Order: sequence, then C-alpha cells, then structure tokens
Amino acid sequence: MRLALCLVPAIAFADPPTIGDEVIEVRGSGEMIETASTSGTEYSTRGVAQDYLILPAGAELGGELRLLTTEQPFAGQPIAITDVAFLTLRARLALGHRIDVSASADLLPKQPSTTDELIWQGASLGVTTQPWLRRIALWARATGGAQLDDRGYWGQGAIGVTARKRLHEIMRFEGQASAMGTQLRGEPANAWLAEAAIGGNVHVHDPEGWTAGWFGFSYSLPLAHDGAMLDPQPRMDLSLGVVLSFVDHWDVFARYEIIDRGVTAMHTQLPILDGGFDQRQIIFGATFHTASTRP
Repeated sequence: MRLALCLVPAIAFADPPTIGDEVIEVRGSGEMIETASTSGTEYSTRGVAQDYLILPAGAELGGELRLLTTEQPFAGQPIAITDVAFLTLRARLALGHRIDVSASADLLPKQPSTTDELIWQGASLGVTTQPWLRRIALWARATGGAQLDDRGYWGQGAIGVTARKRLHEIMRFEGQASAMGTQLRGEPANAWLAEAAIGGNVHVHDPEGWTAGWFGFSYSLPLAHDGAMLDPQPRMDLSLGVVLSFVDHWDVFARYEIIDRGVTAMHTQLPILDGGFDQRQIIFGATFHTASTRP
C-alpha cells in the first residue's frame, strides 16, 4: 500500500515557549512540554467498526474524558491518574459523500491544587475529503491553545493522507503520512518547529460493524526548527483502543495512549500541558449520530 504525501508544514497563530524561573520551579526538573495533536487525522471511531473514513451522512456530537498520568515531576510531584483530566467536546458534519468537517474544544476541569492553568486549553478545526478512491482520504487540521502558566499561546497546522488496505473480512491495515508546523507565541521570544510523521494501525472488527478494536503507532521526525531554547527529538507514540456501536445512534469507546515527547530536558519539549512530557492517557468517550450509518 502506498501513501502519497505532498505536504507543506503549516504554521498557526502562536509563538515561543516561556522559559522563565517560574516554569522551572513548577516543573521541578525544568522540562518543557509539547502538544499531543500531531499524531494524525481525527475521524469517527464508528468509522473503524464500519470501515469508512468520511462520515456518510448527518452529524456527530460527542465528548471524551482524558485522564493523564506521568512519572515526571509536575508541580513538584508525579501526576496520579485522577490529578489531571481533560474534557474534549467534538462535532463532525458530513458535506455530501466525499467531505466532512470537524471541530473540537479542550477544557481542563481537573488539575492539581498547586497549579493554576487555564480552564480553556485549546480548540481545533479540520476537514477530510476523498476526492478519488474510497480507501484514501486527504485531511487538514488547524489547532491552537494555551501555553503553561498562561505565558502565551501555541498554534499548529497539519496536512496529511490516510489509506486503508483490507487484509481479511475482519482485519485491515491503516497507514498515515503527514507534515505539520508548530509555532509558539509568548515570552521571551518566538519559536517554531516543522515535522514529518508516519503512522500505522491494525483494525479488527466484527463483520456486522457492531464493535472494533485497534492498536498502532505514530513516529514523528523534526525537519527544521528555530528558537534558542528548542532542540526537538524524534518521537514515538503508541495507541490501543476499542469502540462499541451496538446502538444505532450511539457509540462508546475507550483508548489507552503512550505519548513520547523527548527527554527530561526543557529544550527537547514545548510548554504545553496536553501530551507534552512523556505521559500516559486513558480516554473514555461517547458519540451521538444524528443519522443512521448502518450499511
């Protein structure tokens, strides 16, 4: 299976990390952190069970609770599984049979009592299309959010391609290739980073599309960067998930993700809470479909 990649990194509306004494004190070891939104396109989890990349009809409305845990110091101590929780609200709308648009917002309803991060953490807007073949989709996404300690903002633009290959009646392989640009705006100066990424997933589902599971990886390689305090490293993320679609208009799903973001040195990471430092996330969510997607 070939993955066509004709991509140009996009730089969104943000600028450099704030690397002051206060950040170092909060982090304990002085490391920085980077966004988790670089692993690939976001599409319907029901599409894994029923094998579609573009939402066939109607709209989706959903939410997910993401619990973050890490052994690295945050506010002077490791993060337990109930210390930090993100609430992500998502919406997706089908525009015909070859394109859909999506949007999301990230909130932070739970954080350690020793920190004071913004409740609003970020938002995204994306589009996915299949101009030629059903098994290949092109996508683009813009994402932005707040840096740690309210020191500024970050922005990211990404474009990529996703392709699937059926291996068996109940198994398929999915590959992704993408390019992305990330920029930081804040104190003390601007910084940006351009990366290329590849990824793969194995999907296993029942023939009727009632349920599915998947496992996969994403590998990101820095291509160029600018910023005196920035020295990005290659990254490898892992993901494991399951979705249940027994009810016509409802899905429930769960994921477990291992996120790699460099070493415990501030110049290898960025000052962003979600997905930056090495961490693990446990995700639970539900999705409502306004239209039936049964074959």
